[in-house]
Amino acid sequence: MGLIRIIQGDIMRIPVDAVVLAGRGSDTIRSAGQAVLEKCETAPVKHIIRTKRPEWKGGQHDEDRLLALCYRNILKLAAENGLKTVAFPSFEQDGSNYPLRRAARIALLEISDFLEEYTCLEKVFVVCGDDDTVKAYQSAIKDIDCSA
Repeated sequence: MGLIRIIQGDIMRIPVDAVVLAGRGSDTIRSAGQAVLEKCETAPVKHIIRTKRPEWKGGQHDEDRLLALCYRNILKLAAENGLKTVAFPSFEQDGSNYPLRRAARIALLEISDFLEEYTCLEKVFVVCGDDDTVKAYQSAIKDIDCSA
């Protein structure tokens, strides 16, 4: 878990190769996980990865699998383009209505699994907007460490 950092702050101020910006739309579920890499002129960020993330619809619409797929495809895109560092926003910031603790666990499990399989990424940040969200992600990462 040492390659994953949970921090509080402004995602656009983190010195990384790419930040992830997630959007919403009527076709969110169908396109979950598809991602586009764009060049960014804003220092210290070099690239933006844009994606549509799945919205929470009560848990009966394959949301967990789609959310995991979203993380997996973003990380693959970063690795395929030689990026070493990526920053994801935490879910309290994106309006997905996803239960925070559930989203945190899925995100961290998927990031952790990817980092174990692919060594090309050096660091993945989860950027939180408030103390409660930081605590939720820190709790989730401890649970994952204990279950390993």
